Amino acid sequence: ECPDAAAVVGEGVSWSYREVDARSARLAGYLVSRGVVAGSRVGVLLERGPDAVCVLLAVLRAGGAYVPVDPGYPAARVEFLLTDSGAGVVVTTAELADRVPAGLATVVVDDPA
Repeated sequence: ECPDAAAVVGEGVSWSYREVDARSARLAGYLVSRGVVAGSRVGVLLERGPDAVCVLLAVLRAGGAYVPVDPGYPAARVEFLLTDSGAGVVVTTAELADRVPAGLATVVVDDPA
């Protein structure tokens, strides 16, 4: 009923329900193009914040199951969680992308491309 009402507020941003819907739909489409299908596991290596909300919604919209990984974990734990979970794709930021194990497809949410 109120698509322009604030849905996500934090870290200096305020996104409406319409904006969250558009962001998550765009990312969901991209995830599907990267091979995410129903039941796929998608690693989410992000700090808590507005981007994380949109990413989790996008994974669900694409039919996947998200595997949340705290970037504060030691590198060996991050690698274990992402590889052991069977995640085929990992969504992260440019700042954290180097923590994704080699061989896993990476989607960098703050990459302009």
